[in-house]
Parts: sequence; C-alpha cells; structure tokens
Amino acid sequence: MLIKSCFLHLIVLLQILLASGCGDEVITMQPESSYRIVDAAVISASLSADSKLAAVLTADQTVSVWDTQKRTPIQRWDASVFDNEVSHLALSGDKQLVVVGGLWTVTVLSIANGSVVYTWDVLGFQPGATISALHVDKTGYRILVGMTDGAVLSGDLNSGNALKMDHHELMVTRLAFDDESHYAISGATDKNFAYWHTKDGEISYQHNFRSRITALVVDDRSNKLFVSDALQTHWIIDKRNGNKLAELDYFENFRFFRRGHFVEQGRYLVTTSPKDEVTLWNAQSGDEIVSWKIKRYTANATVISLANNETNELMTLSSDGVIQTWDYRKFLR
Repeated sequence: MLIKSCFLHLIVLLQILLASGCGDEVITMQPESSYRIVDAAVISASLSADSKLAAVLTADQTVSVWDTQKRTPIQRWDASVFDNEVSHLALSGDKQLVVVGGLWTVTVLSIANGSVVYTWDVLGFQPGATISALHVDKTGYRILVGMTDGAVLSGDLNSGNALKMDHHELMVTRLAFDDESHYAISGATDKNFAYWHTKDGEISYQHNFRSRITALVVDDRSNKLFVSDALQTHWIIDKRNGNKLAELDYFENFRFFRRGHFVEQGRYLVTTSPKDEVTLWNAQSGDEIVSWKIKRYTANATVISLANNETNELMTLSSDGVIQTWDYRKFLR
C-alpha cells in the first residue's frame, strides 16, 4: 500500500510540473468592445492598418466595407460583380481600393464610388491552377497573386507589367510586400519561404522549413518578419538579411498559427491559432505572455485580421464577423 501511495503521489506531482511548465494556459480577458457586423460566415477579411475600415467577403459572395467606429456599412458589392466564385480579399493601405480574387480573376474595386477599377485574368504554370493567395500594397495597384501550382505573379496595374515566378513547387499559402523596398515575401506548402525582388524575381534569401508555411507577418518599423509552419518552427527574422532573431517558445506539440501582428514597435507579437485563441509573445525572447479567446458564434470561428486602433488597443475580426478590441498592454513586461 505504501508503494502504491507513493506511486500515486508521484503521478500527481508530474502532472503539476507538466501543467506549470507548458506556459500556454488560456485565461479570460474581457474585450473593451465587441459587436458583430455580418451574420453570414466570413471567408476572407481585412482591417485597415488604423483599424477604421473593415473589408469583408462572406459566404454568399457579398463584399462589403464597414466603418468600424460608426459600425455602419460604407460600400457593398454582390456576386453579380464577379466573373467566377471569389474567395480572397485584400484592402489597399490607403483605404481606397478593395482587391478580390476568384478562381482565375482579380477584381479591383473603388470604395469611393463602387466601380470596378480593373480586372486582371491570371494564369499559373499548370492549366488548372487557381488563385490560392492574394496581397496588395499601400496603393492597391501593386498586387501579388499566389497559385495552387506554386506560381507567384507580381503585377503593377499602373504600368501593366506582370512577372511570374517559379519560386515554389506547390500551392502558395502566404504573400506579403515589404513596403519599404521593392521586395516581396512568399510561402507555400512546399515548406519554402522566400524573400525576392519584385522587378526581376531574384531571391535575396530563403529558408526551407519542416512543414507548410501557415503564417507570414511583416513589420516595417522594426524590420522584422514572423514566419510559421504547421509543425514547430516559428521564427522572428530580421527582414534585411534573413537572420533568425528569436523563436517562439512553447510546450504544446503541433501548435501552429494562422495570423500575426507586431505591436509596440515590434517588441511584441500577437498570433492567432486555427481556432479561437489569441496569444501575445515577447518578440525578443520568444516567451509567451498571455493567451485568451475571442467571442464565438460557431464552433470553427477563428481570427482573420488584426490591427491596432487609435488608442493602441488590439482589434480582431473573426470568421463569425465579430469585431473586438483588447487592452493587452496590462500584461506587458
């Protein structure tokens, strides 16, 4: 009996040690505000950098733009505007244009008057390849398009020039511009991440990860990149040279991220999981600071876009169409 008792105490002790060492305890953080702008499921969405606008694509193929302060719609387009089914959306940095991607067509829409500004038909290297990722720069006229066959297209709608690269062998999952230069970043299911020039496609540096690229975040103010794969590689990188600055530190196996956002001049990083969890990290040490959960109306709700508002609170926009603001600063250390 004494041996059995000691054995049970040992098990309890191990459980306590494991629980205290995992560092991923989800706590309750109450949002400063919370409201739902659409009832339909959100396929793709983008908050402006100042969080004052939200562009949303819903499952009924409707695209809408919202004033997040007044909580009112500004512009709306229905499915008749698009040539084929659409599933990707991006908002220009100057808040003038919404860019929507279908199977093989990119449509540029004016927020001011609702007109179709430009239509771009894209092709990959394979005949059946379709659009798998979309990104737009500050002006809305420099567009990156990723395809399911690994092709990446860089288009300048002002000049009419377009470049098609073969940096990837499989479906492109993430794209971003380095807005401070003429470079772009791409990641794919072939596990490769590349930083390359948009004029000629020449790769400056690249890394091959253990699994598909699931998250890609650029912060121009701190010159940092965050790149994550579907296994356990989650790097914060110096975007100027590709050197690793930090790696997120956590206990849970096979934890990966879908979105991210640098805050406080790049000293901290916010990530989102494929589910409803948001996590704040120290971007210098890689240590987890705090995690919390968003409001859900459906079981599969997840964060689609993040930004900071004018009072420097974090704003999240979910696949349930819920916008919430969070005062994360009380946890900074």
